[in-house]
Amino acid sequence: MKSQKNFMTKKEALKQFKFIFKEFLKNNRFDYVAKRETWNNWTDRLCKDGLITSWQYENWDQPF
Repeated sequence: MKSQKNFMTKKEALKQFKFIFKEFLKNNRFDYVAKRETWNNWTDRLCKDGLITSWQYENWDQPF
């Protein structure tokens, strides 16, 4: 039987991001470029760790 991997949803990824980067987001409230770059780095890491697919990485819109 083939096992199917459960990948993280964007909602889950964003929830974790907001928790982990809480202070960063607070300190950079109006720095949208920094927040977008950090989100891109976060999703890149998730993809490289196999937690999201390459399709998710390439197609998720910016939440900031």
